[in-house]
Amino acid sequence: MSRMGVAIACGALIGVERRTASANAGIRTMSLVSLGSAIFALTSLVGLGGDPSRMGAAISTGIGFLGSGAITDVAGRRQLVTAASIWIAAAVGVAAACGLYRLAVSGAALTVCILRWRLIYSMLRKRLKRVKDNEEDGIELDADGR
Repeated sequence: MSRMGVAIACGALIGVERRTASANAGIRTMSLVSLGSAIFALTSLVGLGGDPSRMGAAISTGIGFLGSGAITDVAGRRQLVTAASIWIAAAVGVAAACGLYRLAVSGAALTVCILRWRLIYSMLRKRLKRVKDNEEDGIELDADGR
């Protein structure tokens, strides 16, 4: 049960970012994709005793079809980033199902960082500019940049 919980939480984290970006796939979609991938992987690993690599390949192929439907929304806008996010949510679900919690959580966190790169970059640029301006003025900053 904890593996599925981690899958849902990681999918939800990606979904929150997509929802704040007004994408056509949000929290529920990403959580369900991640959970579904985890269930397929757990069924293969535990229930059927099958080859996990084959199940991973089947999941990534199936998610490709789901992602292709997300590429174009009703308004005709291209949603390639959302499709890629769906694919990542599935991969995170498989990682959680395999008990690779650090991989699942770090994968979800890195995905959010990549999706929010513009915001992170602008914040870093402003901070570096403030540090540079203060150095030019002869003001020394403490560890917090103040």
